[in-house]
Order: sequence, then structure tokens, then C-alpha cells
Amino acid sequence: MKRKVILILTLAIMVVSVFANQESMVDTKQEKVAILELEQKDRQSDYVVKRLMERDFEKLFDEHSNLKLIEQKEIEKVLEETGYTNISGLGKERLAELGEKLDADYLVWGSVEAESSTLFKIRMRVYSIRAESVSALNFTTKKDTDSRRKNVEENLLNRLERMISEEIQEAVNIAMQYFNSRDYDSAKGAFERVLSIEPTNVMAYFYLGYISYYNRNYEEAEDYYLRALDLDPQNLDILTQLKRTYEKQYKYDETLEILHKISELSESKETWLEIGKTYTKIEYYDDAAEAFHTAIELDDEYGDAYRELGLMYYDLENYNKALEPLEEAVKLFPDDEDLSRKLGRCYLRTGKLDSAVEQYKSLIEEQPNNTRAYMNLANAYNSLNEHEKSVQTLLKLKEIDPDNISVYINLANSHIFLENYTEAEKNANIAKEKDPENHRPYMLLARLYQKTGYQKYENYLTLEEQAKEAYGEEADRLVEERDTQRDAAHSDFQKSMQYLQEAKKRTDSSSVMRDINSREELLNQLLEATKRGFF
Repeated sequence: MKRKVILILTLAIMVVSVFANQESMVDTKQEKVAILELEQKDRQSDYVVKRLMERDFEKLFDEHSNLKLIEQKEIEKVLEETGYTNISGLGKERLAELGEKLDADYLVWGSVEAESSTLFKIRMRVYSIRAESVSALNFTTKKDTDSRRKNVEENLLNRLERMISEEIQEAVNIAMQYFNSRDYDSAKGAFERVLSIEPTNVMAYFYLGYISYYNRNYEEAEDYYLRALDLDPQNLDILTQLKRTYEKQYKYDETLEILHKISELSESKETWLEIGKTYTKIEYYDDAAEAFHTAIELDDEYGDAYRELGLMYYDLENYNKALEPLEEAVKLFPDDEDLSRKLGRCYLRTGKLDSAVEQYKSLIEEQPNNTRAYMNLANAYNSLNEHEKSVQTLLKLKEIDPDNISVYINLANSHIFLENYTEAEKNANIAKEKDPENHRPYMLLARLYQKTGYQKYENYLTLEEQAKEAYGEEADRLVEERDTQRDAAHSDFQKSMQYLQEAKKRTDSSSVMRDINSREELLNQLLEATKRGFF
């Protein structure tokens, strides 16, 4: 639930940048306007009515590209078919019927009355088909052409355009109310209505894309985002959403195309990091390395780029190339045990571990309080299987930095290697008490109980074989010991599974989750093998 709330808040912030300049780029569809009648109230008004109906309206509408005047012949034909003569007396239902027959968005009618020989009062009514409402317009004009056209434009055509804008905004407001209340089905219909008024409304396409994305209809979301992008090709937020939609469909080529476009519009280290990670997914490792290096050029202390580059080479078992970026990553992420461990393996695989140990020892002599140097030295000893030296190094580090949970985690890890399980559990629990929401102590305890459980499981299997060959009291004794070892193993495996579940609640790391899932699969098999009544 928290993630959804954050996403909605993020989108609300994005709207400011996505649509701040929308008015400058929007070209609304043509709104169809029917002038049903213009009644002359006296003989003096005849000239003004004729000029308006025969010339002025057509000329003025031609100058407003978003308004289209329905031909008078078509209007007369429909009025003749319906038999309506008193337009001002029609109710909304019949006006709506006329609008449908004329395929009009607005119906206009009114009258002209002379106030003097040169001044005329024009009264008009405008019916909006969408809003189902009638608006009144009253203004005066002189008889001459310039005055007539100027007053009609200012009071009728400009008013029509304001009505269109107001109706669009009202439609958007309604759609946003549905969206903000998470009634996405109603919001979708409301945004579609916005597009019926304004087919080039970027905001509507954007939110329709999000609603489709939320409903996991990624192809439809892609279509909406592409339409939004056609209208605003350089909008970074639309590009970002489209990129996410491509990722959900595993369209990595399209994802890369969008990422490169984003990098052209706003070059950032984060974008190049994403480009590198995407190239890694499709195994274009040279391109990935180039992207990671570009990110590092933008920020030579960008730890994420060093980490991804180092891990890529590490997974490819190219340990020589992995060394340098992993060294930089470990400097920038001193508490990342996985990175330190993999760096140690790189030293080991490249035959440079002994020299690394000497470097760490020299660094400690120069900088006695350099906690990272102690940690790296301890990890190096573990990589060399010199676990007792690792423990002694970590005990020295504990004197310098007693509140650092990584000290206790590494002590627990080294004691597991030495099979000092009581000390391992004690240090893991200290780390857990110091930082209850850190997943690493739970992972260590899970590993510890899996290891002790497996030792008991092996004892159980050995006793099972011995019991098959024994007779009498000896067989009974062996069976009893076998069952005791089986039950003890099962209990340890259960504890290991419980700690894995606790670790899972405290991490969102994909690599840790892969490790947890792998361990769970094995533990489920071991739990099945050690449950009572299996044999």
C-alpha cells in the first residue's frame, strides 16, 4: 500500500513538469458551431442581420482555426425536418436532439434590435452539447462592418473559445478527482472524454497510459505513451514512463532507444547506469562497460557504476578486469559485505591476495584507526582460509569501533568457518540487537542453523545405515540415536527457514533475494527428508 501511495504522489509532482507548458503546444480539435437563427426585432436591424448571416460569421470563423461554422443550408434542412420554428422556446432535450442531427458542439441563436439609427443591441444564447447548459450573451455594436465584426468576435467567438477551455478544464478536474480517489475505471472514461473534446491533450494520454500500466496492460500503456510522446517528443517524464513500460514487456532494444534519447536531452550518470544495466541484461557487455565508464566520467566517485561494472566482470569470471572497479566500489561502500567478499575472491583468483594482505597491513600501520582496512584484512584472511587470523583482526577492530554491526557480522561469519557455532550465534545476535532491521544477521543465523542441521542430518544418514546392519539391543540403540539426530536436524532446518523469512522482510536486494530463494528451495527438501515418518 505504501508503494502505491508514493507512486501516486510521484505522479502528482510529475504533472507539474509534464504539463506546465501544455497550452503552448496544444492544438484543439475544431468545435462545430451552428447559428440556428438571428431574429430581427425591427426593420432597422435587417441590414445588420443580413450582413452577419451572409458574410460576417463566415469570415470570422475562418480566422479561428479551432472553430468550424456549420453551413446554413444544412441547418435549414435539419430545421425543416424537425419542424422546429420557435428556437428560443425549445427545451434542452430538443436542443440536444438538434445538436445530434447537426453533429454540432454548440448551438447559437438570438436577435438584433436597434437602439438608435447607428447602435444595435445583440442578444444571443449559446447551448453547449457537452455541458447541457445555456449561456446568455448581450452586447451592442455599431452598424459599420469593422464595429460589427470586432464586437461579434470579442463577445461570441472569444466566449466560445473560453467555454471550450473551461469545459476541458472541468473535464480534466473530474478525471483527476476519479484518479486521486483511485477509481481508475471512472478515471479512464473521464480522460477519454477529455480527448473527445481535445484530441491532443497530452495530460489525458499520460494518465490513460498510467492507468493501463497500473492494470498491467502494458501494450495499451505503450500506445498511450507513444501518442503523448508524438505531441511532446522531448518530455523526459513521458519518456521515463514509456521506458518503464518497455521494461515490463522485456523490450530491451526499445528500452535502450528511449534511454539514449533521455541521455541526449539530459545527460546524467543515473541514465548511463541504466543503459549499462540494460546492455548487461541482453549480454552486450562491451556496450555495458562503455556506458558504466561514461557514468564514471560524469562522476568519478559514482559507487553504483563501479559496483555494476565490477560485478559484471566478476560474473563473467574476468577477475583481472573486475579488480579495479570492485576496489573503488568497496572504498565507496565500506559496509557492503558481498562486495568485499567478491573483491577478496578476485584477489585470490588473480593470485594477488597475498599482496593485498600486505597492503592492508601496511595501511593499518600508517592509519591505526582505519576501520575499512581492518575489515578488508579480515576478509582477505577468510579468503585465504586463515579464519583464526580473521577473528583476531576483527577483535582489534571491535576495540576501535565497538558499535559497528559489520564487526559482529564478520566475527560470526569467521566463527562459522571455524565451526565455533556458539560464538558465531552470539555475535550474530549482538548485530541483530544493534540493528534489528538489518537483514544480514538473520542471513547469518539462517546459514548457521542450516550448517548445524546438515551435520546432524549426515549423522542421521550414517546411523540409518548402521541400524540396517545391527540386531537386537544394538539396533534399538542406533534407531533411537538416528531418530534423535533426525529430529534435531529438522529443528535446526526449521530455525534456518524462520531466519530466512525474517531476512526476506528486511531486504529488497535482488541478489539477496536470489540467495534466500535458493536456500529456501534446499531447506524445503531437507525439511521433507527429516520429518517424522519419512522412512
